Amino acid sequence: MAEEKRAHAMMFPFPCSGHINPTLKLAELLHSRGVHVTFVNTEHNHERLLRTGGARLAGRDGFRFESVPDGLDDEDRAAPDKTVRLYLSLRRSCGPPLVDLARRLGEQEGVPPVTCVVLSGLASFVLGVAEELGVPSFVIWGTSAVGFVCTLRLRQLTQRGYTPLKDESYLTNGNRPFLWVVRPGLVAGDRGMEALPADFLAETKGRRFIAEWCAQEQVLRHRAVGGFLTHSGWNSTTESIWAGVPMICAPGFADQYINSRYVCGEWGVGLRLDEQLRREQVVAHIEELMGGGEKGEEMRRSAAEWKALAEAATAPGGSAYENLDKLVEELRLEVPDGGKPAKVTHAR
Repeated sequence: MAEEKRAHAMMFPFPCSGHINPTLKLAELLHSRGVHVTFVNTEHNHERLLRTGGARLAGRDGFRFESVPDGLDDEDRAAPDKTVRLYLSLRRSCGPPLVDLARRLGEQEGVPPVTCVVLSGLASFVLGVAEELGVPSFVIWGTSAVGFVCTLRLRQLTQRGYTPLKDESYLTNGNRPFLWVVRPGLVAGDRGMEALPADFLAETKGRRFIAEWCAQEQVLRHRAVGGFLTHSGWNSTTESIWAGVPMICAPGFADQYINSRYVCGEWGVGLRLDEQLRREQVVAHIEELMGGGEKGEEMRRSAAEWKALAEAATAPGGSAYENLDKLVEELRLEVPDGGKPAKVTHAR
C-alpha cells in the first residue's frame, strides 16, 4: 500500500540533447527526494543515453528507463529538416505507445501507478497523454524566462515587424589549445571527425583534443578551461555560468540570440560573434577573452560573481532549492488515497 501511494513521474523530453539533459537532471533530483521515476526516450536515443549520461542511473531502485518508437526511418534522420520531421512524427504517433506504457507500468508488482506526466516544452503533444490517463501534467520550459516570454508573444512581435531578429579555420588561427566536440551527424554525411581536413589536423597537432562526446559540465569546471565558444543554448549558458567560465557566443537558432544578448550585453560575461562568422573576429575574441587584457579580466570577475549567485540559488535555502522542494511536495499531494489517479490536468 505504501508503494501504491508513492508519487510516480513518467518523464518524456523532446528527443534532442538540449531537452533530454535538463529533464534527466530533474529526474535525478526528483528520484533523490523519493519520487518513483520512469524516464521515457525514443528508441533511437535510448541506447545512446544509457551509454552516456544515463549510465549512472540505470538499475537504481525506483528509477527506470523505457522507450517508444519515433516513427522515423534513416532517410528522415539524415534530412536537413530532421528536427521538424521528428516533431511531426511524434505528434502523430507517440500518444498511444505512451498511454500503453503507463498502464503496463501500473500493472507491475512493486511499481506505483503513474501519478503525473512531466514533459519538455516542445513535447506539448504529450499533454493529451496525461489527459487520457487522468493525471496532472508538468511542463519543463528549458529556456530562459525572457525566451519564454518572447515565444508567447512571437505572433505579436511578427505583426509589429520585429521579425528575424560557422568552422574549423577559426580554431586553426587562434594558436590556443582547444577541446572540440564533433558529434556524429554534426557534419554532412554523418562522418563526424572523419570529415575534418587533413591540413587542419596537421596545423593543430599538439594543441587540440577532438571528441565525439564529453561531459560538458565537468569540462567547464576544469581549471584549464579559460573560455567557451558556444552556440548560446540555454543549457550551455547556465552550465558555463555555473562554472564561472566566460563565453564567446555564436547563436544561430531559437532563443540562442536572446541568451547571447544577455550574456554579452547585460551580464558582461561574454563576447558576441557577428552573424557572418569571420576567422579574424574569432581570433580577436579568443585573444581578448584569454590573453590577459583588462576586458578579459573584467569578464572573468563578472563570471565569478554569477557563479557565486548560481551556487547560492541551488544551495539549501536558495531559491532553486526551495522551488524544487515545492514541486516534490506538489507531486506528492497529487497521489490520492488508494493510488488511483486524480482526474485533473494542469501545467507548471
